[in-house]
Amino acid sequence: MSSQQFQLDNIIDLEKWQKLQDSLSLVTKMAIITTDYKGVPVSQHSQCQSFCKAVRQDEALSPYCQKCDARGGLDAVRLNKPYIYKCHFNIIDIAIPIIVHDQYIGAIMAGQVLLKDDTTVELEQIVTRAPSAETDNKFRSLEQEYAALPVLTYDEVTTISDMLYHLCNYMVEEAIDKNTVIESYRQALAASSSRVQAVHASELQERSVVQKHSAIEVHASGTDHRSELPKSYVSPLASSRLPEHYEQMSDKSVLKPLLNEKLLNQPFSNEQSASGDLVVEAVSSHLNSNKTASNSLLQPAFDYIYTHRNDTIKLADMADLCHVSPSYFSRLFTKETGESFSTFVPRLKMEWAKQMLECTDWAIAQISNELGFSEPSYFIKTFKKFAGCTPAAYRKLTWVNS
Repeated sequence: MSSQQFQLDNIIDLEKWQKLQDSLSLVTKMAIITTDYKGVPVSQHSQCQSFCKAVRQDEALSPYCQKCDARGGLDAVRLNKPYIYKCHFNIIDIAIPIIVHDQYIGAIMAGQVLLKDDTTVELEQIVTRAPSAETDNKFRSLEQEYAALPVLTYDEVTTISDMLYHLCNYMVEEAIDKNTVIESYRQALAASSSRVQAVHASELQERSVVQKHSAIEVHASGTDHRSELPKSYVSPLASSRLPEHYEQMSDKSVLKPLLNEKLLNQPFSNEQSASGDLVVEAVSSHLNSNKTASNSLLQPAFDYIYTHRNDTIKLADMADLCHVSPSYFSRLFTKETGESFSTFVPRLKMEWAKQMLECTDWAIAQISNELGFSEPSYFIKTFKKFAGCTPAAYRKLTWVNS
């Protein structure tokens, strides 16, 4: 999904989100509304307080409310986290940014509450008004509504803001991943359908040619030689000796020669487990392929990294292995690879993880353990950082496209 497609109203089901937003508003006692990146509301206002509703309908005061919304949203994007502030009536509001893949796509505006411990917390009043008798009169007419505003502690406000931030960003990220998988699946289905039609047409044509030649031979000799074929005869058009589940991954150009070589050197067997072991062996053989360093001083480190993929590899240990100081090793390594040691090693492990996801049916936890991660959750987080999606989503995409 390209960045141009990151439109909030195209990503989430706004009808379902509205119901969730209404429920969150009731539980948190905060008014909530969701806007797109332009500040245009994409949801209805949940639990808008009577005081704020009256102020926003006032022609003289409404522009100040709009300025508060705009300033709060900009500061939240700048800080890349929820921004808590006071409006021009000293009411507490929160701007919560929705940011996916470093792209700001919208915000949740929440608040319309008063702070219980107002004297102990200093918050910025981002918009101020010049005092006027007209404004004072309007405020006095709404004093009862102002007094009815919900009152929360500062800790409650920060807890709610963090909860809304993590919840909404999680939902949007999951929706994007789901939409990406579905779109890729649709494209794969369309491509697969075209390939199946082409193969079917080719088989029909070849079958027609074979039938014509057979008919000519029968007509010329008066004997149908096809009946003389042994029962064990296999058509030259039959599938190869590669195991069925590897045939589904035959686009893996790096691993296929390795596997073909191993299979051709083995006696023919119909046992799925035997062919499955060969797939794993081929993957393992490819993962252990090494890198030759242009600076021979670094070669011991690369030898160790590529042959100990299930270890936690530390820069200081590699420097010691190469008999140089950690700082000197770090400079040489960055010059050799074009990236820091702390980036190179996890990126390399994620490339290995991709190959395991593509070419084996190992569980995510098994792959995590194979690559030396203490917890599958940390492996998933690291994979998502480098690949842009979860290991499960990546496996779905590669198998759908194979």
